Amino acid sequence: MTRDETGSSGHGPCAHFVLAQGIVARVAYCDTCGIFHLDIDSMSIRFRATALRDLRDTLSAALATYARTQERADDRPAPAPNDGLH
Repeated sequence: MTRDETGSSGHGPCAHFVLAQGIVARVAYCDTCGIFHLDIDSMSIRFRATALRDLRDTLSAALATYARTQERADDRPAPAPNDGLH
């Protein structure tokens, strides 16, 4: 975890600790606020732990549903080539 002191809350200066970072996203936690800070590209969103867990579960469910639909699509037989004959 790295410390990133940015901003300020009503409880004193925020001290963000970077928990994870990818190519387009970064998640930091502030001990002072008790809030997770999610940066996606140039957008920043703040979450309480319960909301962040719900977002994780919702995204996981969406990806699982998408994967199942792709597997079904892959199982379908390929369409017969159209040779121009009726």
